[in-house]
Amino acid sequence: METKRVILQDGNYICDIGVSVKEWKEILQDKSLMFNTYKDTLIKFYKEPEHKSTCKALGEKYNVSPQSFNGIITNFAKAAQKKLNRFNVISTDGSPTFWIIPMMGKSTGKYFEWTMRPELVKAMEEINFTEKTNQKKRLKTVRRTPQYTAFLNMRKLLKSNRNLILTGAPGTGKTYKTAEIALQIVRKIYIDFSDRKTVMTAYQQAVKEGFIAFLTFHQSMDYEEFIEGLKPYCDEDGNITYRVEPGIFKKICQSAKEQGSISHLDEAIEKFKELCSEETQQVRTITGSVFSVSYRGGITFRVRSKNSQAEEGQDFPANIESIRKLYAGDKTGTYNLTYVRGILNHLQKKYKIREYKAKQDQNYVLIIDEINRGNISKIFGELITLLEKDKRLGEENEICVKLPYSQETFGVPSNLYIIGTMNTADRSIGHIDYAVRRRFTFVPLKADRSIIEDYKYEDNDTKQKALELFDSIETLINKDINADLDAEDLMI
Repeated sequence: METKRVILQDGNYICDIGVSVKEWKEILQDKSLMFNTYKDTLIKFYKEPEHKSTCKALGEKYNVSPQSFNGIITNFAKAAQKKLNRFNVISTDGSPTFWIIPMMGKSTGKYFEWTMRPELVKAMEEINFTEKTNQKKRLKTVRRTPQYTAFLNMRKLLKSNRNLILTGAPGTGKTYKTAEIALQIVRKIYIDFSDRKTVMTAYQQAVKEGFIAFLTFHQSMDYEEFIEGLKPYCDEDGNITYRVEPGIFKKICQSAKEQGSISHLDEAIEKFKELCSEETQQVRTITGSVFSVSYRGGITFRVRSKNSQAEEGQDFPANIESIRKLYAGDKTGTYNLTYVRGILNHLQKKYKIREYKAKQDQNYVLIIDEINRGNISKIFGELITLLEKDKRLGEENEICVKLPYSQETFGVPSNLYIIGTMNTADRSIGHIDYAVRRRFTFVPLKADRSIIEDYKYEDNDTKQKALELFDSIETLINKDINADLDAEDLMI
């Protein structure tokens, strides 16, 4: 495998990638590789004057997060490199890099300008890439079926209320629909929802990036798992201690609040971990005092002042989570604050991390399958009130609470959306108290005869049998149904 190195010359990042027009055409025409997100982003760059722009300019133009362009181009470049399978690219700081495979770059001082490689531009033009992609989009958008109209209505209700529950009998597609609805919320680019493979690929990517989280409620689920709780931890000396661990809801709330530059800090921390694992690093405090930093795994860096009077070999912890919190402006309860601040300052300078800015232009979705299987009031606890749209962070009636274990002030961000699914066949919806019900919008999904009618069968006889079976089941249920239920609650 050949190693190619990036050279910085007069602000220009230069690297002879050596990918031909023919190779780019093969990549662009590879259906297994070219996700719609890649196509959409390449076309946006292509349409810019001289095929160049900054991510910030594109973000403002298309009303999306500038960081999304960076991530999509990087993922496209990784896929292209994997297909070519003949070289790796090393950046000026010695780390692997990918964006420079399809692009060329120039530092303009405040921003970074990207230019599409001429070979890639020519390949797009030769296969009429832009027009073909736009034609497919136009064809998809005119096909407004009743099912698609209902889907758009679900998305509208979720955006309006922030909390949505899909109800219906087993098999009516509740969980199936959550992926499509979630992608409509977290992605601001075109996705072909008629292609399930494309939908699930985009969904898995969003999960991997942390924009979507999925869990299933059950009878054993509690506040400690969902919000936060005390978990046992064994330190280096074998002693058992307890620390507060965030649950999935608190984690995704934190991600939604911190969306933006925190991801750059996380990347820098991982790189710094590797350096400290290989060799002790020398870092300075804000006042200039030198201290050493090492890493031996776990949740802390190990620090020791150069002038320390402690026993030789003894070092002290600097919690990694405290570094992240301090970056966001929270130093509450930080142990060894001087060293934590020193490490943060070092990371910001070494990896050129900008000042923290809490953004809310990226949406997040939490999907709770079988939401009625858990004791919702017990699981959400005092946070039930915070779910309401007008009581979210930044809203008119914003409310925060103090969490019982960590004693942190906590609020639910307005860019977090919750989608639940609920089975109506066992009447368990009746067990949900009204404090919960009024904070969610309920959308019923019914067994739909038209889906059977529209399905492409190998022969008409099979279709007729399926329709007759559907009608027979509906007749049977309507005849013998319990007075407390509707047929739609049971029709699978």
